[in-house]
Amino acid sequence: MSQTPVEVLQSLSPAHRAEVRSHVSRAQVERGAVLIEEGETDQSLLWVEAGRLRIDRESVLIDHSGPGEVLGEMALFSDGKRSATVRVEEDATVLVLDGAGFQALIDAGNPFAYWVERQALGMLAGRLRRLNAKVADLSKGEPSPWFKPPPSVFARIGALFSASDDTPKRVPRLYDVPNLLYTGSLFSGATWAFLVQVADMLQLRPYEAGDFLCEQGSTGDELYVVASGSVDVLVATAEGAKVHVHKLAQVGPGAAIGLSALADGSPRSASCVVTEPTDVLVLSGERWRTLRDADHRLGSEVRRAVIRGFASALGEAAGHLVSLEHQRSGRPEVPTLPTPQWTGMPAPERVEIATIDEEIEGPAQIFIDPNVGVVAEPAGWDVPELEFGVDLLLASASSEVSLNED
Repeated sequence: MSQTPVEVLQSLSPAHRAEVRSHVSRAQVERGAVLIEEGETDQSLLWVEAGRLRIDRESVLIDHSGPGEVLGEMALFSDGKRSATVRVEEDATVLVLDGAGFQALIDAGNPFAYWVERQALGMLAGRLRRLNAKVADLSKGEPSPWFKPPPSVFARIGALFSASDDTPKRVPRLYDVPNLLYTGSLFSGATWAFLVQVADMLQLRPYEAGDFLCEQGSTGDELYVVASGSVDVLVATAEGAKVHVHKLAQVGPGAAIGLSALADGSPRSASCVVTEPTDVLVLSGERWRTLRDADHRLGSEVRRAVIRGFASALGEAAGHLVSLEHQRSGRPEVPTLPTPQWTGMPAPERVEIATIDEEIEGPAQIFIDPNVGVVAEPAGWDVPELEFGVDLLLASASSEVSLNED
């Protein structure tokens, strides 16, 4: 069970304890009070000791928060702008640490600040997964929990992108890794000395078209940063015996993949397949755990980079949820938020690239027409027109695909 701020304080030295108490205050707040206002600039961090808080974005319920949870970490570790409104649903007691106080604790090397970072990581990972589930349910119009597809699904998808077996082994090229990290979204703004240290911890791996960085439903604890090439992010959902495979996004150099699994070790919520020769920088789970648990500046910088990644992902997911709720309620459509990179959430509208029926016998065929929004219909095959552009469609004579396990 996670420690409370009071328990952490008790474990500190008298000097560190006094330093924290000089920056942290306790407040009693009544039902209906607004603690955080969407759009304002404020880097204060809140811990809920008692009561219940409601989190809204554009009047759409995003989440609730209760005792032991942290709020405001997204603004604390980014630009300070509040992305949601927090109201008190039940009389509450909160602890408050403002941004200047947190930075003072970091500068002093106070262990309490490092605990705050680790606490924020766990909270953000859980919040992102809950939000992803809401977006997935609304975008499909019915419950669509994550599941682990059968091996045949991954084999067939990988085969779509794979090169011939006689393709020679490729040697990854050399990279200016610190500069690559700086231009990406995860470590942008970090000092050069820090980037050099992080670069030394990353392993460069070459992947070929058809290789998977990760598979939906599998466990893993590695963080991937794309150095070159292209990766498709796919999610599979089950409908009876059928497996629907959707493309969420295509990402390239600088994109970070695997934040949630890295933070909490839970199963991957999507699959990432390489679509062309691609080089990837990998932070191993062992190195990550060392940095996560370290009470020093390098560990702090890496934790804060991952927190910023989570904040970006949560902002995108919340924007998708608001848009979907407005569509469902008939309210005016909310402008689509910019999406600089894929960070783990299902998009409101997914492009379906495959429908797989494990019960159907017969060979599968693949038809690709990248120049139009409709897959070409070969003579004798019943392939219905689609209302949106697709990259790939697997089809058989019955307009479904057979993926036999044998």
